[in-house]
Amino acid sequence: GAVVTALRLKSLAKRLPAVMSRFVPFFAVAAVNCINIPFMRQRAELRKPFMKRFPVLNASVQVGLVGLCLVFATPLCCALFPQMSYMAVSSLEPDLQERIRQSSPYASTIFFNKGFRTT
Repeated sequence: GAVVTALRLKSLAKRLPAVMSRFVPFFAVAAVNCINIPFMRQRAELRKPFMKRFPVLNASVQVGLVGLCLVFATPLCCALFPQMSYMAVSSLEPDLQERIRQSSPYASTIFFNKGFRTT
């Protein structure tokens, strides 16, 4: 499912703006999850006896657990990866290399903040 979706979207993305091609992997993974999750969970879902006794709570418990995971997973992942990073000047685009060499001729590495810029 993911391969078929990725190949089809890749062929469609050639006619769309270049930024759309960046979303092809996201849509491919989303498509395969739409296929995978129902097949894998159709027989044995989260806390089967409890959910059979209280079917009204089924959606709210699952949404609550997913929300709880997201509340803790997002800050944890942000904390795992460093906010400041560096890159060699030689690996940048030629116009950026030229601008950096004009302002700092001896610089071989640049440092940058991967977070949001506030002005």
